Amino acid sequence: MKQSAKYFLFTFLLLGVISHTLSAQDFILEGKWKISWEDKKEFSNSEFDDAAWADLNELRWKDDLHKT
Repeated sequence: MKQSAKYFLFTFLLLGVISHTLSAQDFILEGKWKISWEDKKEFSNSEFDDAAWADLNELRWKDDLHKT
């Protein structure tokens, strides 16, 4: 592969990654996700209440009620 073709491919892929990242940022920010690259805080939704996760152990599949 020629050197110029390698640079073209690298530039094309780099622009694709940057474009995809910028479009994903809009999606994440509309969902009210906090993003902080400077202080590296955890990625979390400020309005998310995880108290309901404690009830997950009470969930059962329908087939769990049948004995085999």
